[in-house]
Amino acid sequence: MSDVVKRSSVGVLFYFYGWLCEIVAIPRQLPSAWNVVGSDGDGDDDSRVRVEMDDARRLAKDCLRVVGREMGVVMD
Repeated sequence: MSDVVKRSSVGVLFYFYGWLCEIVAIPRQLPSAWNVVGSDGDGDDDSRVRVEMDDARRLAKDCLRVVGREMGVVMD
């Protein structure tokens, strides 16, 4: 497993695996944050930035999917 962590482009997520599992398992509503998901335009001052609201549980699930895909065990 340590070899996978060293070779993987998302290896840092393996270190947080335990915490990510705990975040996903929390039954109550978690803190939310605004995330930039892209922008419309070419970077001028008039361009619009698209954002979306994410909560910690959804972000942790996404990270666990990436880890699972890297390990070859994701069931989509």
